[in-house]
Order: sequence, then C-alpha cells, then structure tokens
Amino acid sequence: MKKEWYLFSCMVLMVMLSCKKEDAPEKTTYFMDEEFLDCTIFKPGSWWVYRKDTTTPIDSIYVIRSVLATISPDSVDYSWQRSEMQYKSSLNNDTVISLGDLVESSFTFYSKQKSSKANASEVLDFFSLKPVGYVLEVSPMLKMKYDTVRDALVDSIPFTNVKIYENQVTPLNQKQPRVLWYVKNVGAVRKQLFNGEIWNLLKYNVVQ
Repeated sequence: MKKEWYLFSCMVLMVMLSCKKEDAPEKTTYFMDEEFLDCTIFKPGSWWVYRKDTTTPIDSIYVIRSVLATISPDSVDYSWQRSEMQYKSSLNNDTVISLGDLVESSFTFYSKQKSSKANASEVLDFFSLKPVGYVLEVSPMLKMKYDTVRDALVDSIPFTNVKIYENQVTPLNQKQPRVLWYVKNVGAVRKQLFNGEIWNLLKYNVVQ
C-alpha cells in the first residue's frame, strides 16, 4: 500500500511539473548609444553661457533635472531607455524640457524639446547614428535633417567634428531652434532660432 501511494505521489508531482508554465523569455533592451549620451545627456551642475550674435544679451542655461529610465511595455517584446532633461534659462526665465526616446521603426534615439511657456510647440533637437543627409521624421510636425559635420570656430573657440542638424518644419513658437550645432561632451555650441537669432557658446561646464 505504501509503495502504491508513493508511486501515485510521484505521478502527481510529475504532472504538476509538466504543467508549470515556462518562464517568459528575457526582453532585449535597447540602451541609448554613446553618441546620444555624449551630446545630449548632462547632469545637474552642467551649464552653458551663450551670447546673441556678437552683442549682448547673454543667456545662461543650466541643468535642473536629468533622468534616465528604462521602460518595458507589454505591447512589445523589447525594452528601451528614455530620458528627460530640464534646463533653466536665466534670460527668459523659462524651463526647456528635452525628452529622449526611441523611434521603434528604425531603433534610432532622438530627443525633442518644448518650452514651459509654449508647451504645444515642439521641435526635434537631436538624433544619433545616422549618415549625413538623413532626415528623421517622427511626425508630420517633427522632422529634422542631419545636415553636415565639420570643424568650426564658434565665437573664436575652435571645435572639431561639429554635427549640424536642421529642423525642417516651422513651429508655432518662433524662438525654438531651427539649426543646432553639437559637439561631443559639450552639447549645443551654436543655436540659430526660427526668428533669425543666433546664439554662440561663450563658456561651459558639463557633468556627465
């Protein structure tokens, strides 16, 4: 009797183990690439001072918030990083929010920005790992071209491998950037706005 009971218990255990659900496969995670991180992600303590054209006024931009997070929605079989940067402008008393995300169709990381004074008006400000001439279209109103890369002088400061991007769609807020010049581990060194203003970098301090 004991032997029969033992055999029955073993059979029940085997059935239970065979019915156990297999663990879900681990999702692939897409991390922000080095180019994106070096050009757009900075910690509090980072600041940049810009001068309009070759005259005053001067605007100081400094980081007040920097967040990197990984999201994993159930609707897709992968995870990816998102970023949120918040900058404060001393001249305009304004907060600029730059959100980094992934274009799922091409697995390209990009960032877009908006002003706290004009939340409905967004523009792209960067994307990574695409060839010169590439146009990234996130939506009909968010379209940016990677125009060129070259060495350049910005307010007499020499920079190498300056990556130049140009927004292709005019936003409602004409104070948004149309052309942005980026340098690795520096950030934006020159900004040409849709209203025609040009802001050149004078000095900076970055924490990454």
